[in-house]
Amino acid sequence: MIKIAAVAALILATAWFMMSSSDEKRIQKQFDRVAELFLKEESESMLAAGVKAKSIGAMVMPKTKMEVRELGLRRTIDSDEASEMAAVFRAHLRTISIKFSQLTIDVKSNDEADVIGNATLSGSMSEERSFEASLVKDPETDEWKFSSVKLHRVN
Repeated sequence: MIKIAAVAALILATAWFMMSSSDEKRIQKQFDRVAELFLKEESESMLAAGVKAKSIGAMVMPKTKMEVRELGLRRTIDSDEASEMAAVFRAHLRTISIKFSQLTIDVKSNDEADVIGNATLSGSMSEERSFEASLVKDPETDEWKFSSVKLHRVN
């Protein structure tokens, strides 16, 4: 009986580790996708800009908390507002790229995760920020989506 319980515990632990590892990769891909969607070159068309902004909006949950203290921004946004914010931000810059680094991904359960790391912007604007983000798995699409984002200026 003890051996059966030990084997069952081992199977559960292995399954949890494999799912967690898989979720970490899927979350990492979401950050890769954000970087890809924010990438802007001088030759980008307005149509491409619109598609990218709409795609960025699709990556957030309906009630996503956004906070950038030094800008006085602290509010809950939906996907349309996220698209608008991304479009406005990208429209003010001729070129932009974002690189995420030092990501620490903590999968808390099958449908919640926290991520901390750094984001480096380069192009027409250059700065580095640290961030904290929470993601949840959208029950409708099974995709990891942002539920909160806090950006912090790096001194």
